[in-house]
Amino acid sequence: MNVIIRLIFVSYILLLVLTDSSALCQSAQENYDKASALFEKQKYQEAISYFEAAIKINPKDYMAHFGRGLCFYRMRQPELAIDDINQSLQLNPRHINAYYTRALAYQKIGLYPQALADFNQAISLNSKDAQSYTARASLFRDLRKYEEALQDCNKAIELAPQNDIGFFERGNIFVLLKEYDKAINNFDKAISLNSNDATSYYNRALAYKKLGKLDLAKTDYNKALEIKGKLDPAQQAILEANGVK
Repeated sequence: MNVIIRLIFVSYILLLVLTDSSALCQSAQENYDKASALFEKQKYQEAISYFEAAIKINPKDYMAHFGRGLCFYRMRQPELAIDDINQSLQLNPRHINAYYTRALAYQKIGLYPQALADFNQAISLNSKDAQSYTARASLFRDLRKYEEALQDCNKAIELAPQNDIGFFERGNIFVLLKEYDKAINNFDKAISLNSNDATSYYNRALAYKKLGKLDLAKTDYNKALEIKGKLDPAQQAILEANGVK
């Protein structure tokens, strides 16, 4: 009788263990696919669990390491993102998106030389990737290397003329160069390609204000509010300081 009870108890414990782990899949690929689906839904913490399960089954799965790193980046944990992407690149040194994402993470924490090196590597592996040029332009902007930034924006626009990001970034650089008419022309183009980007309206509003065109600035401010609902506190403070409200 005691043996039967023990067998029932052991079976019950096994059932609990299996039930608890049933959410995770049996193969690395299945876990990776589930993680990717969760990532697309912006459920990053849940996605991490499946990426970790994939890594446990196959530690050499560079895409699973990268996926977990990308989740950390989206969760605003760039240091953890860098750790995972380092692992991914050790397994596949030619993974372009890994260099690109690690560059963004380095930029977030102010490690600009490392960020530049990674953007350069991404571009050397694929010189036709417009997003790498616009991202490097953003880095050059942070470093106040405006001519280099403009060159990268021009290249990005050449490669992807229907992508608003190149025009948006070039507009930002012209604002910093105090060439407000050129900035507005670029924001116009960005908005014509993507009319749902509140930041383009917001930045164009600032450029209009610098030219004394307050009515146009207020129109863009209201459009940005309409799209976004509420601006970030920093954006709101800048607009108010410039008399645009």
